Amino acid sequence: QYAIDEATSGDVLNASSGTFAEEVVVHTTVELRGPLYGVAGYDISRGTGEAVVRFPSALVPNATTEDNDIFKITADNVIIDGFTVDGQDYNPSGNYQAVGIMSEADNSVIRNNRVINSETVNIWVSSWYWNGSTWATEYRNGAVIENNYTANTNIFNRPDMAYAYGIYVQGAYGDVLNNVVEDCRAGIQVQPYNHPNSTSDVGIVSGNSFEGYTKGMYFNYSQNANGNWQFINNFVSGIVPPTGVTVTEWTGISVQTYSGGAVDFFENSITLGGAVATNKYTVKNFSTLSFTATCNWHGTDDGDVIAPLISGDVDYVYWLEDGTDNELATPGFQPTPGSCTGAPDLTGTYKYYNSGLTPLNAIT
Repeated sequence: QYAIDEATSGDVLNASSGTFAEEVVVHTTVELRGPLYGVAGYDISRGTGEAVVRFPSALVPNATTEDNDIFKITADNVIIDGFTVDGQDYNPSGNYQAVGIMSEADNSVIRNNRVINSETVNIWVSSWYWNGSTWATEYRNGAVIENNYTANTNIFNRPDMAYAYGIYVQGAYGDVLNNVVEDCRAGIQVQPYNHPNSTSDVGIVSGNSFEGYTKGMYFNYSQNANGNWQFINNFVSGIVPPTGVTVTEWTGISVQTYSGGAVDFFENSITLGGAVATNKYTVKNFSTLSFTATCNWHGTDDGDVIAPLISGDVDYVYWLEDGTDNELATPGFQPTPGSCTGAPDLTGTYKYYNSGLTPLNAIT
């Protein structure tokens, strides 16, 4: 923290290896480089020679904001690259939140980090911030969350935990690229709210691997007509929930409270994996506004098996008939060219939708 306090805007600050117990507020435009700067958080070489930043021991929860963060970014144009951020030493209760890296600013770059064991969220870009007297909103832009490894939210297995996301993009626009998210309640939530998106950007979630025991990719509260997001070339897989946590529903792609803008899910691999929920869906739309989820792999090429895995008004024809990752060296899922040919066999009664969102019901 001292180095940041003494820094000038634009400085590059290099951290040595070791363990540091502190809550770091990045209030100046700086680039923070850990000793593993430039090395992806999931690279097999990671784990030794790290700069590990943790919560202080015997941490007193912030009773004003009910929020504690290992890194909190409050200045624009900050870069954090090459650290391990470990939240295992702080177990909040009630509404108190524990976050690995929190950004409350524009153009935050969070890259090549290992962010693990946060009880609430590992990486969070938020439009909500404490202005000194109350919570306020300022929509964010230009976030880049890239090449990170993030795992093990809800580390203390609280059955009441409503967050436990690997990555949370809330009231913000940007790119979420080539991250590996494991052992979380939900892999990612994107929640645009009424972000005006005055520059007509398209938020991109691509090349990631998401594990979740309730959801893989969760898109929620999109209200502005100019809101646009694409989820492409991602792996999504279900996992077994923590001991003592009961899950009634698992969804690979979940869209909820969607009333404005456009969201597309294209060329993703969505498989049930180890999900043990009573109800399981690869795609579920809780909203009345339809969306497109074509050319995805649902764990099978059999339309009769896929049909019960889709819920709500979803355009998912055509689907992938081959779940092979065609480019193993490329992050995320790259389907076999020419395999997006799956379509319903129109010999029975189906709830399928074709690419024009025309119901194919009761066709015999």
